[in-house]
Amino acid sequence: MGWVSCIEDAVARLASELRQIRTRQDDETDARELSAERESVGRLIGTCERILRDITGHLELATDPTLDLADRVQELAKKVTVLKEQATHDKQELQKALSELARTRSDLEKVTTLCKQTKDDLFQTQTNLGKSNAKYQEMARQCERFRKEHQKGSHKKNR
Repeated sequence: MGWVSCIEDAVARLASELRQIRTRQDDETDARELSAERESVGRLIGTCERILRDITGHLELATDPTLDLADRVQELAKKVTVLKEQATHDKQELQKALSELARTRSDLEKVTTLCKQTKDDLFQTQTNLGKSNAKYQEMARQCERFRKEHQKGSHKKNR
C-alpha cells in the first residue's frame, strides 16, 4: 500500500469517526451535565474538521491526475545528475585554471627576479661605464697634454 492509499484510509476513518461523534453529541439528552464536555468536544471536532480539510486538500493535490509527480521527480533527478556532472567538469576546469595561474605566477616571479637582476646589472654597467668614461676623459687630457708637450719639444729641436 502506497502512502497516498494510507492517507486516504486515515482520512476516511477520521471523517467517519467525526460523523459518529457529532451524531452522539447531538443525541445526548442531559445538556446540563455535558455542557462543559460538549464545548470541549465541539472545539476538538472543529479542530479535527479543519485538519481533515487540510489533509483532503493535500491528498487531492497528491492524487491529481494532471500532476505527474513521479515523472517530475525523475526529470528533476536527471537534471541533478547533469548538474553534478557539470559541476565536476567545472571543478576540473577550475583546477586546471588554478594550476595554470600558479605556473604563470611562478613564471612572473622568475621574470621579475630576472628583470631586477638585469636592472642591477645595467646599473652596475652604467656605473662602470661612467668610471671608464672618466678614465677615458682623463687619458684623453693626458694624451692631449703629451701631444702638446711633444710638439713643443719638436719645435725646439727643429729650431
